[in-house]
Amino acid sequence: MHAAPSGPDCFVRDRAFCSTLSSAPNTLLCTYPLASLQGLADCIDSGVSAQTAIVATAFSLGLLNGKKTPMDASDIKSLKQAKDEVSFLRFMAWDAAQTAVSKADKKDEAGVHKYVDYTECPQFTSRHKSLMSKVVTPELFAKLKNTKTSKGFTLSNAIQTGVKTPHLGVGAVAGDEECWTTFKELYNPIIKGWHGYDPEVEFHKVDLNADNLKFSPQQLALFNKYVASTRIRAARNVSGFSLPAGSSPEERAGVEKVLVQAFSGMKGELAGKYFPLGGMSKAQEDDLQSQGFLFQKPSVRNLLTMAGAARQWPDNRGIYHNNDKTALCWCNEEDHCRIISMSKDGDVKAVFRRFCGLSEALKSSAEANGTKLMYSERLGFL
Repeated sequence: MHAAPSGPDCFVRDRAFCSTLSSAPNTLLCTYPLASLQGLADCIDSGVSAQTAIVATAFSLGLLNGKKTPMDASDIKSLKQAKDEVSFLRFMAWDAAQTAVSKADKKDEAGVHKYVDYTECPQFTSRHKSLMSKVVTPELFAKLKNTKTSKGFTLSNAIQTGVKTPHLGVGAVAGDEECWTTFKELYNPIIKGWHGYDPEVEFHKVDLNADNLKFSPQQLALFNKYVASTRIRAARNVSGFSLPAGSSPEERAGVEKVLVQAFSGMKGELAGKYFPLGGMSKAQEDDLQSQGFLFQKPSVRNLLTMAGAARQWPDNRGIYHNNDKTALCWCNEEDHCRIISMSKDGDVKAVFRRFCGLSEALKSSAEANGTKLMYSERLGFL
């Protein structure tokens, strides 16, 4: 067993240390990581050259990616960049350790997603860009870490996607309708930062009557002259069911049932067909993909996966479109339903009227099933 390198010559010994561990990179994550990477950071703080720091960082990067040779670190041009790199490596090691020791969650899906129960506030790095990483302080984390909604969604569940996916802009998800009140100290500042709207003091205004939209024939002619396409989209979620980041297979199936009932009742220009994601032919999938109608597929580092919304994929997911392909509904992607109205011109009012029709159809179906759409006077449709 090697001792963790430290001291002024630690970069030389780190090279040997990394070489020894290169055949078993997971050992670095599970056994040594925090002490070893602390050594790297200490040496940088002691004033070693940027080039030396870059070499050591490259070796550590290579190990953390399961490779026997260091990754190219030629993009690191300064001591500050090297220190930032080491800081992120330490964060990755911390997150791996937190993931490893987290107890099983009933929402887990083996090999797909594990919910992490963070025992301490993440020490976010310069790579973390999200509003969540700015809002979650050690004080807020300590206050809310043991809080959960009645459906069992926790603060750790809410922030996990932003912890593990640093590039995200928002960095937090809701697992059910209660989240917006239970964790309002998390969500409200994020909403204010992202939308410029303060739910603490404002009330969300909603008007889904297309007749109230003023759009003159002259404006329509001008829009059609310059606008190639128009699209209006928003989410609608069904009260009583967990959201995709926290749902069970049974809840997801319940949501699909409500939505399919709504789709089957659509008439006129909204009439169309529902395509279950798991039941499409290759030709159907290719056709919808070519038109940009299919939603994103889960990948290792996107929000869908890191939020837990890709569990049991593709069960109970699907897409509805009308016969003219100007109205789309996505079922159980990042929300229960994403509704999209579009046209290949600038007729904003016609697109909005169609959007309102979709929203009303979902509202009626939810009510026919003894529930409603998630809605808040402060936040509007959730």
